[in-house]
Amino acid sequence: MGRTILGPEGSQVTIIYDYVESLQWFLETTIVEVEDQLGRTGTKEIPSHVRYRGPSDTVGTNVRAHSATYLIDPTLKSGNARPGKWFILQTTEDADDQEKRRFTYTGSFYDLQAVLQADILYPCYLRAEGSGRHTINPIIGEQAA
Repeated sequence: MGRTILGPEGSQVTIIYDYVESLQWFLETTIVEVEDQLGRTGTKEIPSHVRYRGPSDTVGTNVRAHSATYLIDPTLKSGNARPGKWFILQTTEDADDQEKRRFTYTGSFYDLQAVLQADILYPCYLRAEGSGRHTINPIIGEQAA
């Protein structure tokens, strides 16, 4: 599973895919895969509290304040869940080739649509979780300011 970050600073979208070629087929810009960061440790302060041995323990034991060290792992995955929301790119009838691929993304749908609109190679339908069908056409020539 690969991921790439597209868009200008402040309105970036992370797209998650199985094969970079699937996403690259739709986009003009060369996809650069984001390297996963290595795990690192973090520390936090645990305040003093009372610890009970079980439901029948009414007195409890006082635990002093102390620090705890824990692992921060950006590659951690729980089950088969993918981060973010899904979207589907499908070429329209006007395109020379017919393709349909599903990806996931994190960020806002507005930013996703803007990033794809600026970089798409073929007329496509964009279907996204919680949204209808949007048509995206490639921009030909200079954009009017």
